[in-house]
Amino acid sequence: MGQTIQIDIVNGFYQSDSLPLSNQRCVNLYPNIPQAPSLSPGALFNVQGLKEVATSSNLIRDSNRGGIVFNNVPYFLNGIRLQRLDQVVLPNFTSVYNLVDVGAVLGTGRVSFANNGQQIMMINSDGIGYIYNPDDSPNMQVINDPGFQANGKPLEVAFVDGYFIVTTDEKKAIVSAVNNGLDWNALDSITAESDPDDVVVPFVFNNQLYLCGTLTTEAFNNIGGAGVPFRRSGFFLPTGCSAPKSLVELGNQVMWLGRGKNEKPSIYLFSGQAAQKVSTTAIDNVLHSLRSDQIRNAFAWSYSLRGAMFVGFNIGDFTFVYDIATQRWHERQSIVRDSIGEKTTKRCRINSVLNAYNQLICGDSEDGRLGFIDEKVFLEYGEPLQSFFTTAPVFNNNLPFSLPIIELLCESGVGNELVKDPVARLEISRDGALFENPRTRELGRVGDRKLRLVWAKNGRVSQYCLFKVTISDPVKRRLYGLSVKIKPSAKV
Repeated sequence: MGQTIQIDIVNGFYQSDSLPLSNQRCVNLYPNIPQAPSLSPGALFNVQGLKEVATSSNLIRDSNRGGIVFNNVPYFLNGIRLQRLDQVVLPNFTSVYNLVDVGAVLGTGRVSFANNGQQIMMINSDGIGYIYNPDDSPNMQVINDPGFQANGKPLEVAFVDGYFIVTTDEKKAIVSAVNNGLDWNALDSITAESDPDDVVVPFVFNNQLYLCGTLTTEAFNNIGGAGVPFRRSGFFLPTGCSAPKSLVELGNQVMWLGRGKNEKPSIYLFSGQAAQKVSTTAIDNVLHSLRSDQIRNAFAWSYSLRGAMFVGFNIGDFTFVYDIATQRWHERQSIVRDSIGEKTTKRCRINSVLNAYNQLICGDSEDGRLGFIDEKVFLEYGEPLQSFFTTAPVFNNNLPFSLPIIELLCESGVGNELVKDPVARLEISRDGALFENPRTRELGRVGDRKLRLVWAKNGRVSQYCLFKVTISDPVKRRLYGLSVKIKPSAKV
């Protein structure tokens, strides 16, 4: 007797504040939903690794503060040094990459970037503006025009229709001269008037300017003419932005961490008409447990690869990643070494992502390294990318049962030159929180595709249980489901 249950493992992250209710996690794995009939309705794929391409130093003081692609060339701000990453194609068609210092941007916090095709504009956390122009001498200049500071401390910058738009801490946005971030008029400012909240961050969507306040968002049209050409369009959202560096533009969509009046922060997606909340109650529970400074300092990065479009939010000690294609969340973590070489697990170390030279290139939160995001690499700069998932609870109408057979459905035969005999580890929780009795099964040497991962004699369960599967070896991970046979036991 008994029955076999197929457990859906592609729900992503959904960890309740009551763990027996739901303790589903998905770390360094992301849900993939096939778009045609397949072996499984969904699978978990491993996230991509990081391969070092260049470095400014191995010091934390040179960690990344942001970056921008300017005239098809990537620029990263590592520490106080703005650096250009040049590609050199060798006669054998391989490439080498060189970092070139082009100037200094003082400060320690993240920096806001925009460019007009001729200039890169940067604003540091102290409100100091910088312009980099490779055709000027000097190439890097501080914005000293009195009009730049006349309407309050500059905060964030965007570019549209030939103008740099900069928000300030006096509920205004200032407008540069046409195609010149060094020229500012103190009278050239606009305000968001539908609601008197602070103006936090500008963004451009479908070539239209939007100003996000703390609680609201308004749209502005360029009507031309003398003076400031931007006027309110009448479009209004009752949702603002709580973390200016969390706003990320994705072509025809924009995401940010924000809230409306009398609301706690959540994560929103804007596609032209309304701001749709995409964070689940599980994500919201984490957000609402954080301090206001952790929310304010959150930042986001994004990239797309093989049909997935990832938006990562680094918030406090967490990295939550939303895949717009599947509308599911997962977590990312990195293993890093401290000052004495000890390993510790932190949120994802990615600080920014740029698409250049047909590569996804990221800046780092731990030091001055730049790395390629590479799906054929299963490490981050040589450190393991430990992946695991936990499942929804399994129960038998509150009656006890035993677990004679558990099988992980996955691609086997994934061993490689680094690890010839990789393994997967299974743990069981009978209280929703504590996982115990870890046992491993071989994933198979390269080509051993007929290998099955089966755990027998898994004990008795009094009420409910859930499962955790971990893979730490640097190998390909393609997980399709968990098959669990349960057999009723005698009543308690």
